[in-house]
Amino acid sequence: MKPLLWLTPLCLFACTKAPDQLGSEGVETSSTSSTSTAIEYQEISVASSTLHCATFSAKHFNIELADQAKGPGSQWIDAKAAAQAHQGVLAINAGFFTPEGKPLGLCIDNQSKSGYINKTSLGSGAFVVPKIGPPLLIRRSKIDFFSDAKELLQSGPFLVESGKTIAVKASESRPRSFIAWDGKDQWMIGYVSSITMPDLATFLGSSKIANFNVHTALNLDGGRSSQIYFSDQVSPKEKQLSSLMNRKVRNFIVVKKK
Repeated sequence: MKPLLWLTPLCLFACTKAPDQLGSEGVETSSTSSTSTAIEYQEISVASSTLHCATFSAKHFNIELADQAKGPGSQWIDAKAAAQAHQGVLAINAGFFTPEGKPLGLCIDNQSKSGYINKTSLGSGAFVVPKIGPPLLIRRSKIDFFSDAKELLQSGPFLVESGKTIAVKASESRPRSFIAWDGKDQWMIGYVSSITMPDLATFLGSSKIANFNVHTALNLDGGRSSQIYFSDQVSPKEKQLSSLMNRKVRNFIVVKKK
């Protein structure tokens, strides 16, 4: 099927629908993008639900952590508020936190540290922006090498590592948030309204999503914490997604143009 093109005041978008594979099932994909320097929004049918995600290059976009030192909702009530406060085009809920609102893992926001090293599966990895160099997804064992990082968020478990699906514990279907990396400079941030963690890991580890090869994928806080915001610079229309019983969260990952 030939791409259908239309022109908007913001950019030239291309919309396509093409099959992918998850086991023997077809996966319907629709996407909008502009040039290679832009961010691409996609909606993908997976496991009786829909993955909403955006892919982009760290060469053209910064990925920042927005932590609320005074606790959930103290500065930004939701992902949209966090994105707009940081001039971001996209924001998603980030790390796990305690009932008291403290980070359940190490958190570094603009070199300001809070939390501690979480040694459970919920802290098996970390997103990190080094003081010098591009952003990475790393194992917990490597965190000490990035004590001076500009940004660091501990979370877990890993869903994909080195291009291979990680065997995660069985879980019920619920909203899920994640961040993924191609091992180079391409990134994906996504939200699924209802899916088990094993199904999400299997999909990300076995599917090529609009030319994005998942090298590493890290689970973020889910359930009632899951929420994502896409500005109208990402999707054709501004979009905010969350569960009906959504709760305020401790921190967000924000994507903004360089």
